[in-house]
Amino acid sequence: MQLEDFDRPPNDNGRGIHWSAGPYHLMGDQLTPWLNELDALHIKWVKLMAKGDRDLSDRSTRELCQRLLTHGIWPIVRLYRPQQNPGTLNQGQRELVQELVALGVRYFETNNEPNLPSEWKNNHRPANWLEIMARDWIRDADFLIGEGAYPATPALSFGGGAGILQEIQAQGRLDLFEKGAWIAIHNYGLNHPLDYPYDDVNRHGRPLTAAEYDALGPYTTDPGILAALKNILEPASYDSISNPHWAWMDGLIKNPREAINQIRERDKRPNCTLADDANCFLEYELAAQTAHEVLGFHVPIITTEGGVVVGDKQDGRYARVTLDRHRDYTLAMFDFMMNEAPAYYFALCPWLIANQRMGLTEINWESQAWYSDWSCPDKLPTVAAIKAMPASGGGAPRRGIIQGQVTGGGGYLVRLQGPGGLREQALADDEHFLFANLAAGAYSIQVLDTDVAQDDIAIDGTNTVDLSLTVPPRPQPQWQGTVVQNTSGPTPVGGMSSFILCRVVGPPPVPVTIRMGTWSLTIPTGTKGPDTCEFAPLRPGDYTLEPAGLGTTVQVFVDGAGMAVVEFRQTGHQPPPAQPLPTTKTVDHYLLLAKYLPGKEVLVSIGRYMARFAPAIGFEPDEAKHAHFVTILGRVSPDRDAELEQALREAQCQFERINDNAENIVRLLNQLVDENRRFLTL
Repeated sequence: MQLEDFDRPPNDNGRGIHWSAGPYHLMGDQLTPWLNELDALHIKWVKLMAKGDRDLSDRSTRELCQRLLTHGIWPIVRLYRPQQNPGTLNQGQRELVQELVALGVRYFETNNEPNLPSEWKNNHRPANWLEIMARDWIRDADFLIGEGAYPATPALSFGGGAGILQEIQAQGRLDLFEKGAWIAIHNYGLNHPLDYPYDDVNRHGRPLTAAEYDALGPYTTDPGILAALKNILEPASYDSISNPHWAWMDGLIKNPREAINQIRERDKRPNCTLADDANCFLEYELAAQTAHEVLGFHVPIITTEGGVVVGDKQDGRYARVTLDRHRDYTLAMFDFMMNEAPAYYFALCPWLIANQRMGLTEINWESQAWYSDWSCPDKLPTVAAIKAMPASGGGAPRRGIIQGQVTGGGGYLVRLQGPGGLREQALADDEHFLFANLAAGAYSIQVLDTDVAQDDIAIDGTNTVDLSLTVPPRPQPQWQGTVVQNTSGPTPVGGMSSFILCRVVGPPPVPVTIRMGTWSLTIPTGTKGPDTCEFAPLRPGDYTLEPAGLGTTVQVFVDGAGMAVVEFRQTGHQPPPAQPLPTTKTVDHYLLLAKYLPGKEVLVSIGRYMARFAPAIGFEPDEAKHAHFVTILGRVSPDRDAELEQALREAQCQFERINDNAENIVRLLNQLVDENRRFLTL
């Protein structure tokens, strides 16, 4: 089958929604208002659940599908079995498929997120789970295709990329994709921007500005919603969401902008591609690239779960998903589906239209529902914004694709220039690239930092151009290590208080081994700040430092009290002007009690924390200034707290504050001890 052979809803705009999370559906007059809402939202696809138990679930499924079809809305039916792996469709589900196909339903899912142990019997996912899942899917796909239905490959949880198509290929059944098989994905955006992983925060660690920090902080900028929520929420809950920095908080702990920027700098990934991290909306591009590589042609891709969820904050570099961001991101995705989606990307069905209002009681799903009083009165602002969108696109979809391979290009950047400006992708180890959604026009492509380029690539808005480029071998980098600072004297002074900071400037984390005699220890860079690791405490002696794979070492002497900084750089790369570390940093970690914290539980939790991590402790800010890291417990007053934090910044301390709620301090300190984690944010 070609893409145009698949059944599609009339006036398709690619706009969908996930129905409730259960297999029992509203019927009769209770269903009518929801169908009217779908019409007002201009929804064309609905993902729903079905059991096949030949009971009320099946009757309500048949009615829902029939009435959706009369409204010009195409159902996507997931045949639900708890812990369905291993296994295939049962007899009741096969009978339900036959009844639904007779009504006009075509799209079916037979499995769900099989990469999760919870989707396997007894919560046990075997080592050869991919082989078992593909074998069972092939059996179900054969049945569905025989009945005139289109079977979906199982969608995976978070990021995909487990090689389902390759396993189906290994079992010799790629022919199913010529007969109606398609690809389901769950491309949740988490709290990532829509262009992740190619955004400038992920790739370059772009700092968060003060204006962004304040603008993205509130739960919502709509004062009417906040006023209404104040009447229905508990005071503590309202106080939390009305905090101007709610989007940056973890629980009740405010993350300072400086701490977020440290994380951004530490976790930047200049060469990151979808192959490395597909936890984002753009996962559909990775699925399309994989399909084309394995099959040689495109098949339909449908998001059967995905989008963004209010409150998500899985990645500390980015703000939490506020009401406003949920609305803006969802509108942008639906606008993309109408006007720009490639021909193979059929539909986007975000999670989740409703929960309790459709008879379900799962509390987590209620927090994720669009129609609910959980996040704001009645429904999310997203609903009204979608209703105001046009029902169909304003122009021809931009469906051109330029893709290919750059032999010898792993690690280079590929730049595409043409209508709409510049786009770049970093080449992973597989050396492949794919630029989709291209408007008609002439394009040029270049492999940056090389002479490899190609001009006059013609795109008519629908065609796919395959390119094969080659980069000549590049010379291997030469590395040199130097001791850039050493406060030790020429002779030992006794003790065991020396430490050595080692920086390997440029590459991803590198294991560094330190040796003295027969003793050695290996620590990766990035564990003590960007490109850096630390070896401490050290007794007097001559030490050799060797980063893995660089072909060079450095020897350095410490006297038992002084410190040294060793740097490894590629030859020809000049280091920046020396910025000596303060010689007054005599303490690694200081636990600063901002005020007296009464209570036995607080003292016990502090004692547990000290027993595990052995920080220095006291009430004196002047003592804390001599530490690399400071954990502040409690608050005094806004002015004095701000004065203290500024003093620590000027002393080049890294710090975080745990607020003055005694119960919260106890909980967080105990959590850190239990997780063997010294800091919340540093």
